Amino acid sequence: MWPAGLCVRNWDGEGHGDWLSTEAPCFGIAHDYAVDEYYVRLNKNARLLDTTSAMAGLVAEEPGGLFFASQGERRDALLVSSSRGAVGFRDLVVEPELNGLESDITRLLALVELWHQARLAGPLAESRRELIAQRLLACLYATLCGQRWGKAEESFFRNPQPHDSQQLGRAIEAGRSSFSVVLRQDNAKMAQGTSAGARWFGEVAARYDVCHDPALCGFALRLASWPFGLGAAYGKEATALLARIQENPILMRGARLVALLSIATDRDHPTAYLPRWVW
Repeated sequence: MWPAGLCVRNWDGEGHGDWLSTEAPCFGIAHDYAVDEYYVRLNKNARLLDTTSAMAGLVAEEPGGLFFASQGERRDALLVSSSRGAVGFRDLVVEPELNGLESDITRLLALVELWHQARLAGPLAESRRELIAQRLLACLYATLCGQRWGKAEESFFRNPQPHDSQQLGRAIEAGRSSFSVVLRQDNAKMAQGTSAGARWFGEVAARYDVCHDPALCGFALRLASWPFGLGAAYGKEATALLARIQENPILMRGARLVALLSIATDRDHPTAYLPRWVW
């Protein structure tokens, strides 16, 4: 994919560039292997594009969309943002429609991955992706951890401070207060790295009879902090682990609590939605 029509500013040759808010982003599509069709998501609706129409060039409708092409295991995505019709600050905000996604975790994870990997074009593309990614992640964790947890996490992000995590601890589960207390007290162990941190988290989960499977504990911590590339990291086991983690919401809440506490102590990235751990 590449810009077409008006010359794009600051195009880096790999999918990132800028348009003025008064311009209509346009782009071209080419492929060097067989592609039967393209998908494009504009506003709330997904549309199927045949290759002939896609190759002829498209003008992105307001406020833009996520354009996605795939063939087998190959895929490419481009987020095109346009705001030339905006007359106020509210018109610059694009809120996603997420109704129904909570019923399909696999699809929700695929969307999170797609928005994360998409290249950017047009004004406000980065901020719009960040907003939509946060909404998708909030939906993901509320689905995995429960609506009570989702509300506690929403409250936490209004003032992400370590000492304000009591509500999150209470949302883990009645009768499991010791589990959350230890996680809050010793979460600095994650600073030793994800391998050592996963071992510590697994030991705490086993001690309080939350989970006795180190592999599942490590998966929960990965899912709570970096829900991307799970298929590549876990292979065929990813599907089974995902099914098992949905049966143990207490473990998932504990993993997410550790992730949020790490975010709260990161003074350099106060608006992050995921911790900056290296997996």
